[in-house]
Amino acid sequence: MKKIDRERILLFTGISCLGIGFAILSSQLEITGKAVISKNVWDIHFDNVVVSEDSVQATDFTFDSEKMDINFSINLSNPGDKYEFSVDVVNNGTIDAKIASVVKTEFTEEVAEYLDFQVTYIDGTPIQKDDILQKNTSAKYKVLIKYKDNAVLADDNNGNLSLGFAVNYVNVLPGGE
Repeated sequence: MKKIDRERILLFTGISCLGIGFAILSSQLEITGKAVISKNVWDIHFDNVVVSEDSVQATDFTFDSEKMDINFSINLSNPGDKYEFSVDVVNNGTIDAKIASVVKTEFTEEVAEYLDFQVTYIDGTPIQKDDILQKNTSAKYKVLIKYKDNAVLADDNNGNLSLGFAVNYVNVLPGGE
């Protein structure tokens, strides 16, 4: 054989070995998958209002169709009279919620001497900012308005009082506040 043919054979053999070696020492990594993005649902509302049996009769009680507002009118005419009810706060959504703010009517010292107004969880625990209401769960609130037992109301204090309690829920997803 000629020297040139030998060099060509060696060169061809060397390139073939490098190609085979590269194929043996190389890897191809792949990541494949499918993602489905679903729309989140926000559904927090009141449900299941139960008025305590020993409560005074409400002269007006409304529970709006969206179940977001409860309104009532009561007449507390004697010490010890009260209006008490429980209500479920339901999270039927797909997102956990947390309380961003709680706003409650604050009484003057004079009114606080004869009237008690409380909104708590059913076990008496205060409802507070940053409390979490997980998706597909509910919490039970208790509302109490009471003419204190031994309170003496001066005749000139008769009148109407407006009571309010509002809880602002936000989602716990990033940017939810």
